[in-house]
Amino acid sequence: MKVKTKLETISDILSNYFAKDPTAQKKLKQYSVFAVWNDVVGARIAKHTQPVKMMDLTLVVRVESAAWLQELQYMKPQILKKIHAHVEPSLVQDIRLEIGRLEE
Repeated sequence: MKVKTKLETISDILSNYFAKDPTAQKKLKQYSVFAVWNDVVGARIAKHTQPVKMMDLTLVVRVESAAWLQELQYMKPQILKKIHAHVEPSLVQDIRLEIGRLEE
């Protein structure tokens, strides 16, 4: 007697797991900003920045220099507006910029 088993993709398994945990769902939605960061800020800015983590409702972004930090400080309202086009505004309410080395 042959037993048929249905193989599940990792995506399906993770989706089922996250569907059962509201906190994990929220984090997954928040971190989706990382995937669209280049689209949000454009290639020029993306080359000099990198989202690194979420701290509660704040997206922490590493920038490569003080000059970029200052320029992006002025652009935070526009960047947040673009982020909110991709994720619910209640998930990312602020951006914290920090100077540091960008990872490859």
